[in-house]
Amino acid sequence: MGLESVEEEDIWEGFDKAVERAETGLERARSDYRLISSTNDHGVIERTHESLPEVYGVAIAELDEKIDTFDSVYDVTDSELETAESSAVRAEFLAGVTDAYRRHHENVVDRRVNLVGKRFDMLEECVKLESADVSVDQSGISRQVTALRRLVDVGKYAQLQESDRVDLSEIESAVDKFDKMTREAVSAATYVSLALDLAESLRDEYTEDLSALVNKGVDTGAISVSDRADEAPDLEQIAEREKKETLSTEDADTVATVVEVFADIALLTKKRRSIHELGQELLSVLKESPLTDEADVDFDALRASLEMLEFDRIEMEVVALVESEATTTETEKLVQLLEEHDGSLGRTLNAVDRSAEEVFNDLHALFEEGEIQDVEVRFE
Repeated sequence: MGLESVEEEDIWEGFDKAVERAETGLERARSDYRLISSTNDHGVIERTHESLPEVYGVAIAELDEKIDTFDSVYDVTDSELETAESSAVRAEFLAGVTDAYRRHHENVVDRRVNLVGKRFDMLEECVKLESADVSVDQSGISRQVTALRRLVDVGKYAQLQESDRVDLSEIESAVDKFDKMTREAVSAATYVSLALDLAESLRDEYTEDLSALVNKGVDTGAISVSDRADEAPDLEQIAEREKKETLSTEDADTVATVVEVFADIALLTKKRRSIHELGQELLSVLKESPLTDEADVDFDALRASLEMLEFDRIEMEVVALVESEATTTETEKLVQLLEEHDGSLGRTLNAVDRSAEEVFNDLHALFEEGEIQDVEVRFE
């Protein structure tokens, strides 16, 4: 076999591997993006995570189009190989970013399911202890809570979101109603005793979150929950009345409010803890990606922002990199269209959704910068 044949096999092998990497990365990014950004009637998205910037969807769509063109490549040149490798790098970067957002989404869904499950367990125990008759579909709620837990346990978050039978927000509302009905059906002593245990458990959860953030160097002022905690009624007098067995339905309502406040705090601290992890993951993706080789990324400043939980700054850096390296600019699209239309300005204008003035201004700038020397523009 001649040297030329060996080189041809090597370049094809490199091309095929790059295309495979690009396709794998694209599929990961597309799957994550669909899960996180899809809208449904289940309320999972609204209360769960930071919304994904639209530029990720644009970048994924453009990359999909680019990878499709590789199917029509029959003669791999150095240029084609470079394009395939560049597409692989972009796909892997997008996959790393969307993976991080997906994990954030899942972390907070975990906490929401954990909270609604704990509340249901407490209420079910109240009813069981007194064999109370509560005017709600307790068995139906139980089945749905069990289904939620099973889906989360096996990591089927997409199924949880898309299911017509398991609706996280509706289950949360049903447990709210179950709570109100239980307070009316059981003694204050039973409800207060179990609800105080639950409140203590919730306090432990959010305290653990806060401790974890402090241990990671996050500024205590950035994670304070004192304002929300101050909304919880004082339990000292209720504890005294519990000892004297003089509790009232008003005491039960007060403890229910404490549980509600502590549950909100536990969700808030989990979000903050997860946002910090998301920021760390995005920093890792930025640092490891070849796309940042030419970018002026101030990692020290970004790490300092993360210590203050200023996640927006990190996200803006990632978005800027996606816009500059993983999407096609308007001027790049103009050059591509001119090449596709053999330099015909008339056909190019018909193919863009922009004014002729905008196109002429970009064209003038491209001429000045020498960006289209290889394209003969024809003014027809």
